[in-house]
Amino acid sequence: MDWKEIFVSWGPILLLIVVWVIFMTRLAGDKAPTTKYLSDLLAEQRRHNDLLEKLVVQHDARLRKLEEASRPA
Repeated sequence: MDWKEIFVSWGPILLLIVVWVIFMTRLAGDKAPTTKYLSDLLAEQRRHNDLLEKLVVQHDARLRKLEEASRPA
């Protein structure tokens, strides 16, 4: 096989791969939709964790009060 035949047969496939790589690198820029979605999801998860932590602290405080009230003097 001559190098021209190889280029003609593999040229379109290589061009498609190059175009796809360029498209994907531009899509995955600083503010790609997936990156923004994941950062928003992470922020929401952290907010939920903070709220759950506050609820646990309040529950523990109420439980301690109930235990202290139920102890015999």
